[in-house]
Amino acid sequence: MNLHKDKCKPYLDNLESGSQNVIVSSGGGTSEHGGNGAGIIKPLDQNVCRQTMVKMIIMDELPFSFVDNVGFKHFCDMVVPWFTIPSRRTITRDAVGMYKAEKAKLKTILSQNRQAISFTTDIWTSITTLSYMVITAHFIDMDWQLHRRIISFSPIPDHKEETIANQFLRSLDDWGIEKVFSITLDNASGNDRAITILKDRLNSRNNDALVMGGEFMHIRCCAHILNLIANESKF
Repeated sequence: MNLHKDKCKPYLDNLESGSQNVIVSSGGGTSEHGGNGAGIIKPLDQNVCRQTMVKMIIMDELPFSFVDNVGFKHFCDMVVPWFTIPSRRTITRDAVGMYKAEKAKLKTILSQNRQAISFTTDIWTSITTLSYMVITAHFIDMDWQLHRRIISFSPIPDHKEETIANQFLRSLDDWGIEKVFSITLDNASGNDRAITILKDRLNSRNNDALVMGGEFMHIRCCAHILNLIANESKF
């Protein structure tokens, strides 16, 4: 097989073009057609490798500069020397592109379902004193599968009721969501006023935006209430 690959025209063309490199396994494994696995030629797609690397960085929450690490480069040189490691800028661009593609898919699902969606949201302040608000959508698709997706993770200037309501409405508009079933928040007093603002604005937009006019829209987080009770009992 090794002698054949040196004369194989498709193999040589791939090497010359550089568009699709190959990996030749010289291991002693057994192939599915019998015999050992020596000389098996497998295609190496640069784009597939790049996309897989982006997924790894996102899933493992690695910095984009991970591709510049000496150890990682050495690993790739030893295992897949044909793979061209992209720069951190390329990885960043690919990650943004992947996010936009996944967002478009989720938008399509939400637009097809046209159902009232439930939300959970939370606000906290980082060690750098910056405040962030996260909004998670909970919904059932056409196959009755429950989904949970973060639709917004944004910095906010303060924890005021008007700020919370405006940020929530911006997220709904961004995703094209028109119907809301419930919103679960912690038991902070400011959230009561934020919910009131949201009810008024959503009802003014569409009579069907809320279930029963939003009577059951505000859900208080049970975990936060229990935490308050536990803290109060310490004294």
